[in-house]
Amino acid sequence: MENLLYRRQFVLSREDSINRPNWINYSLPFGYFLYAHPDVSQADIVEKGKRIVLIGNIYDPFNKTYRNEDIAERLIKSDKIEDLTIASSAYAGRFLILFSTSDQMFIFNDASASRKVYYSCGSGPAWCASQPHVLAAYLKIEKSKDPRVIAYYQSREFHNHDNSGVRNNTVYDNIKQLQPNHYLNLLENKVIRFWPVKRNKLISMTEGVEKGTEMLKGIITSANERDELMMAVTAGNDTRLLLAASRDVSENVFYYINNIPRYDEKHQDIVIPTRLLDKVGLKFNILDYSNDVDEDFKKVFFQNNLFAIEGNLPIIYNTYYKRFPNKINHCRDGLVISHEIFSILTERTSLLNCWQRFGFIRGLNM
Repeated sequence: MENLLYRRQFVLSREDSINRPNWINYSLPFGYFLYAHPDVSQADIVEKGKRIVLIGNIYDPFNKTYRNEDIAERLIKSDKIEDLTIASSAYAGRFLILFSTSDQMFIFNDASASRKVYYSCGSGPAWCASQPHVLAAYLKIEKSKDPRVIAYYQSREFHNHDNSGVRNNTVYDNIKQLQPNHYLNLLENKVIRFWPVKRNKLISMTEGVEKGTEMLKGIITSANERDELMMAVTAGNDTRLLLAASRDVSENVFYYINNIPRYDEKHQDIVIPTRLLDKVGLKFNILDYSNDVDEDFKKVFFQNNLFAIEGNLPIIYNTYYKRFPNKINHCRDGLVISHEIFSILTERTSLLNCWQRFGFIRGLNM
């Protein structure tokens, strides 16, 4: 279980003393050291006094054979951080990029910030990590003393919003989360929003659908070139859209649903995808699982994730870890972001309710 501790995580520090013996250690400019778990994909490209270290996976929707290294080699042609962030907008994935020049160093992540970056500046250069509690342990930072902050992170509202913090805040006053479309200037301790840089050109619904379709298909096809894919399919529009987008590689995808306790044979998430995949000649796998979880695995699970949910453990352990450890689970999260823009009024009302209950939340554009 030792290899599972902080699996696929990273720490960026100003000290060459992080005790992670099996992790990959990068000595970076300006006295920085990057430590990355060996199971997370990595690329390191140097050119003309510039350096890019890529952690995670980045995909080119229109060039399915491009690897992380191929894309990083294209990105490093950028001379400035502003050019790099614009160039990176052509790609998808779950990644972070460290970019250094002769006199500056920056970090930013993918467009939805699915590869998390937490940072703490304090009185000196910033440190970063995948999880806030890992960063807190190294820097000896305690959780907020404000009871309103603690109450929010223990609340139903927090858990109902997928354990999302408010803007860049965390349960630690001195640790922040890097928001989507922002980069952190590591030497100046400044966070800068880099997108949008100009007003987007309006296009027709038809053109938008065509472009979005090609991009989504391309992302899945690119991922299929590198890994074995699995994809949950339910009665929902999001997963059915992913199913349609995976058509070109469908013979390689494992389509499934976890048979959670509230499901019965007549539940829509069982009936509809079963009929749908049967109609197109694909196998739909309904996965039963045990509730038994290895105690050592459980311990590591909670060490890895600050707000881990115990109810998820049986599926994570018995399905994803034991049965499909080498498959990439292609999920619907990015699609949720795109379609929930239409429910923004509901979201703002929910945030307003949070503000009324938890007075520490300030500065939101309501």
